[in-house]
Amino acid sequence: PRTILSCLSGKPLELHGGGKSVRSFIHIKDVVEGTYKLLIDGDPGSSWHLSTNKAISIYDLVKEICDITNANFDKVVKIKDERLGKDYSYLLDSNKMRKTFDWDDKISLNNGIKDTINWVENNFSYFSKIPWNYLHKL
Repeated sequence: PRTILSCLSGKPLELHGGGKSVRSFIHIKDVVEGTYKLLIDGDPGSSWHLSTNKAISIYDLVKEICDITNANFDKVVKIKDERLGKDYSYLLDSNKMRKTFDWDDKISLNNGIKDTINWVENNFSYFSKIPWNYLHKL
């Protein structure tokens, strides 16, 4: 949502480390569906990962959001040094979940971004009142 807010408001977005970190993003509706399957059919105490199989760099994600919102990437984004202690990637293997429960994430990243943009736009008056700057604590 912060990137979307930057694109919609024109406020600068700090992209630490140039956005080289890699993440996978899954829509909450896919997580809920998978969690429900585990609630009904999972063994108590077992461990499962719910994740998409697609990874994207933060840079590419921000670029995609800028493209969808028609924001100028170079005007919105301010490249900053990497934050101390930041992990390069957060990726999970959900193959066990997929094979055992025939589960799959269904909402694409692009559609998830569009859903989130719509949600931010519908709640923009709330978000515009929240302080813009925050402090990363170690």
